[in-house]
Amino acid sequence: MFQLSIEFKDITHITKEKTARVFPNAIQISTKDEKHFISSLNARDKTYLILSQFWKSANAQEVLLYNDPFGLVKQRSEPNDEK
Repeated sequence: MFQLSIEFKDITHITKEKTARVFPNAIQISTKDEKHFISSLNARDKTYLILSQFWKSANAQEVLLYNDPFGLVKQRSEPNDEK
């Protein structure tokens, strides 16, 4: 297994990507000098949301108030009940 460690402060972009230009199961993490392509994700959209929230929080020097990052995904991905 390959392990990669990137500090959030070094990330410049996080994007959703496709493998073989068809399958929406990858994320690209870019830094100033490199691009890292992470593929074969079963839950790409949830993974993207979690990474993006932590990255934005790190760049804003804010502290996320969620102890469970999956709770954050659940809150963000549920439809709004207000009408």
